[in-house]
Amino acid sequence: MLFRRGFTLTGESVNLSDLQNLHKGETVWVLGSGPSLNFLHPAFFSDKTCVTANYVGRIFGLQSFYTYSNYHFDDAVAEFGEGVIAAVTLERDTLTQKPWPGEVPDNVALSSAYNYNPPGSAWDPYKMPPPDGQLVYGSSSIHGAIHLAAHLGAASIIIVGHDAGFIDDVSNVENYPAPTQTFSFGVWNRHTVILKQWLKERYGVNIYSLNPFINLNLEGHTFKGVT
Repeated sequence: MLFRRGFTLTGESVNLSDLQNLHKGETVWVLGSGPSLNFLHPAFFSDKTCVTANYVGRIFGLQSFYTYSNYHFDDAVAEFGEGVIAAVTLERDTLTQKPWPGEVPDNVALSSAYNYNPPGSAWDPYKMPPPDGQLVYGSSSIHGAIHLAAHLGAASIIIVGHDAGFIDDVSNVENYPAPTQTFSFGVWNRHTVILKQWLKERYGVNIYSLNPFINLNLEGHTFKGVT
């Protein structure tokens, strides 16, 4: 039984249909692992509905959140455990293409993909939409996390830490255990732009991003993107 500010998920296990429109009309915040998180405090998100990608929720210290990953974590108790309202991951792991090993935790929902070949640079949700009721299998877990926010019923999505580049030559939030393959930044960014339009057309959701600085001058910090 999972609780989240006024509503309850019940039953032995959660699935994607249980999550649909649970936060209808809300603003949902989606957190990636980029270095801009180093300029934010977890307390900022304490009263917000959050979806995180991969390890971000635990590493950043969020107390309550949803999470999405293309991967099956070796230690699901840690990554899909305390603080996780519900986690969504692929039926088959994106690296091994193997199904979830053993019993699926009660708070983990499995999403099926059109196929389990890793999405290449030509990935496009218009041409390769997910099966009905499922989430996109994008080239990064951030894409599934953003789609999960829309699936939850968000009226607006604010993306945090999907930086697609380096701030002061740093590519990830501090203590992140799986450094980003930075050569993929450009592809992931292009795919997110396409996904933004697809989600807006499909769900009517507005998608923005959070700048942790007072303006785009970055308060003297440097940003280098990868195209």
